[in-house]
Amino acid sequence: MKGIAVAVCLVMCFVSLASASPDGARVEGDLRIGGVGSGLVFPDGSVQYTATLKGPQGPAGQVTLDSICSVISASQKVLPLFCLTAITVAPASPSISAGNMVRFSATGRFTDNSTQDLTAAVLWSSSNTSVATIDRGGSASAVSAGSATITAAYGSITNSAMFTVQAAAQSQAQLTAIIVTPTQWRTSAAGNQQFSATGVFNNGTTQNLTAAVTWSSSNTAVATIAASGIANAVSAGVATITATYGAVTGSTAFTVEGVLTSLLVEPGYSTVSAGGTQRFFAQGIVSGGSSQDLSAAVIWSSSAPSIATIDASGNATGVSVGVATISATYGVFTSSATFTVQAPLSGGQLGSSF
Repeated sequence: MKGIAVAVCLVMCFVSLASASPDGARVEGDLRIGGVGSGLVFPDGSVQYTATLKGPQGPAGQVTLDSICSVISASQKVLPLFCLTAITVAPASPSISAGNMVRFSATGRFTDNSTQDLTAAVLWSSSNTSVATIDRGGSASAVSAGSATITAAYGSITNSAMFTVQAAAQSQAQLTAIIVTPTQWRTSAAGNQQFSATGVFNNGTTQNLTAAVTWSSSNTAVATIAASGIANAVSAGVATITATYGAVTGSTAFTVEGVLTSLLVEPGYSTVSAGGTQRFFAQGIVSGGSSQDLSAAVIWSSSAPSIATIDASGNATGVSVGVATISATYGVFTSSATFTVQAPLSGGQLGSSF
């Protein structure tokens, strides 16, 4: 067994594991909730072991998920699907007056290019608590004029945002209204929309409060909305999207005109020579017969990475001779296509699709 396999097999490793497959294991939920998995196979097929899994905050003396991913990365192995690769902190550079607050969010990106809200899981910190403090949920309070770096950390993976606090004298105006835009938005059930909240003060000034307000949906069966103000359509109907800051609120209507009924991957069948590429597309079929391009929104995967790989944009590459199933997943919907890789032909590369 290779060196990395020996290193992993010698320890009790910790992460939340859904199942084992030739494509690796996928994390479900908070990584710090333990689970038991067996026969984990890395995407290159080189490592197999049985492990009890937990997250980066494991007890002293035990090997953590973060250190496992670091060891594998250092050995230039293909990372398993559960490894966290980056954290995005939003908003990136807010500026508010002393006495106000901003709600930060942390989004984790994993090896398979999927994302997960880690706002409640990361460790938040402020570089200057005399300027700004931040609680475990990502809510930062502006204390006094100056700048502070707000950092979100999950194991060894970190990212930061610059938080600027203006002088308290600038915060005397009273908030009188909140304007939510866009207004009267319409979309299909496969769509989403970033909403913005603008605060109007009694001295005639305005301020962007998108990151500071509390967002809510009147009907989560029709549309949900994240702390960042991004609303996701769920099913046909109308929901009221509301932004709240203290006792002041603003709202707008969000209409979903159709329901996503199926997903279609195109081309359904394609053939390339080893080393050749093929671009796949994912179409969301909405009730009523209309369609929407979801190629950039789905999660792409290959049933056999040793035969064919595919990136987050739907670009597949033939690796070796054989047949692989290329799949696109969007929520509960999945669609697949057959991708055949043949031996390189003399005189040039042959490819076909239909």
